Amino acid sequence: METRLGEIDGEMASCARNFVKLNELTEEKTQLETQLEEKIDAVITTGPPMSTHLVGQKLKKRFHLHWIADFRDPWTDIYYYNKMYPTPIAKAIDRKYERNVLLDADQVITVSDYIKKQLAAKSPAIQASKIKVIANGFDAEDFDLIIPKEDVFTITYTGTLAADYTIDSFIHTVKRLSTSEKLKLRFVGKVDQGIAQKLSEQLGDSVEIHTFVAHADAIKYMKSSSVLLLIIPNIEGNKGNLTGKLFEYIGSRTPILCLGPTDGDAATIIQVCKAGKTFEYDDEEGEVDRLLDDVDFGERFEGYRDRLIIEMFYTTGMRLSELIGLDDKDVDFSASLIKVTGKRNKQRLIPFDKELGRSMQEYVNVRNQALPVRSDAFFVRKNGERLGRGIVAYIVRRNLSKVVTVKKRSPHVLRHTFATAMLNNGADLSSIKELLGHESLATTEVYTHTTFEELKKVYNQAHPRA
Repeated sequence: METRLGEIDGEMASCARNFVKLNELTEEKTQLETQLEEKIDAVITTGPPMSTHLVGQKLKKRFHLHWIADFRDPWTDIYYYNKMYPTPIAKAIDRKYERNVLLDADQVITVSDYIKKQLAAKSPAIQASKIKVIANGFDAEDFDLIIPKEDVFTITYTGTLAADYTIDSFIHTVKRLSTSEKLKLRFVGKVDQGIAQKLSEQLGDSVEIHTFVAHADAIKYMKSSSVLLLIIPNIEGNKGNLTGKLFEYIGSRTPILCLGPTDGDAATIIQVCKAGKTFEYDDEEGEVDRLLDDVDFGERFEGYRDRLIIEMFYTTGMRLSELIGLDDKDVDFSASLIKVTGKRNKQRLIPFDKELGRSMQEYVNVRNQALPVRSDAFFVRKNGERLGRGIVAYIVRRNLSKVVTVKKRSPHVLRHTFATAMLNNGADLSSIKELLGHESLATTEVYTHTTFEELKKVYNQAHPRA
């Protein structure tokens, strides 16, 4: 390096008239002198923006430095990449840059195991062993202060709440809880205008939004809350999403309610730290409730019929074959009982409540007026004939498609949702087994998975007056 400095001094003297060349040599000399003085052995680049890694790549080659590339997020796999509408050529260039950076870097650092796998998969030549996972953290001293919990059960979210964050099910559940319990939903940070309007319309005065606060005040909000809300965007490749906010949530020692993939890295950390619970986005029970409550099925015979089909699957748990096999004589309005014929012609009685009874009576009245001539079947087509399996499946699929977060759209999903709702509201497995017509209790146990309604349990565990 010292030899090179001597060469530069000679070149500078001989080309003083060449201003551009002189500037280049001066810059190189300054860089080399700095490196000698400070003894720079390595350079660390961090992204996004990912262009910083290209700078690190050039510095490594020019000055023979040890280069560490730090990926806080994925590069071409980041969730908003395709939203920038890159051309095929641009995608190819980005992938080439990404691959070369990963190959040339002496060490690669990232924040989650999922992102590590994504990066290692970019080329067979990339050694997974040189990719290390160093998770985010928090400054413990920032959380040493003692902040009392608020008297009102408070759910707090901090940070940006973008339009592609899935919270419809959460809003609906909070709305249901707020009818029986006083609670506050607080957002600290930037909230998408459309989401803010939806929050205001659905929850009114229960919502509190602070667009910007100092970091110290944000910590106070965290510590004074009953539950902290963490949302992982419902997009492809989100399992490795580890926002720094998660670790500050953990530092606050306030229970975390996470909406996101239950097999993602955030869910694993929350579970290991015993910091809260993670739930999938799909709240089938809440979505079906919203479908029945908010969607207009129309005033025609088909509208009453289609809505009742959804409601009956949801509130009785009967099978598709049992529903299409119903006759008028099987419905006893005076006793509030439905007789269904299940597998192997086994019959059982299913009770129904006043709400379903009113829906059925309304349907019967409209049906009888619209179709004077018909079969003995309870559910019929416009020509009076019994509905078939395909038509009923189509009716369910078409109407559930109006509910954006429900991915599976079939009569069995509604049967499953019925069982889940029963469990969430305290029904024992034996009773559910009889209502579903299961021969074995083991069959019924498949419905015992954790659901979104666990929010109620979080409430009972966290609320200071619960």
